[in-house]
Amino acid sequence: MFRFVRCDCDGHGIGVKHEPEETDKGKTESVTTYLSYWVMGKWNMGVFDKIRYCWHIITTGNIYEDMVMLEEADRKKLIVALLEADDLLTEGG
Repeated sequence: MFRFVRCDCDGHGIGVKHEPEETDKGKTESVTTYLSYWVMGKWNMGVFDKIRYCWHIITTGNIYEDMVMLEEADRKKLIVALLEADDLLTEGG
């Protein structure tokens, strides 16, 4: 499953993909989460930067800028870090 979260500026986003890793018997053993950083439009991009961005897509096959892979422990740390914003709202409100 792939989900996309768009930045409020509409120029960037984060792609979230979960890949289950199964055992020989078909049981899910672990899940790796991939976070990809996307740039939908770069303002003030010169010709050289456009060529370099196209070359990045051609050579890597990736239209995203970068990717972070998270195993279970780090994924849980990220979840806790993101939920802290909700905690701040409830504490301050």
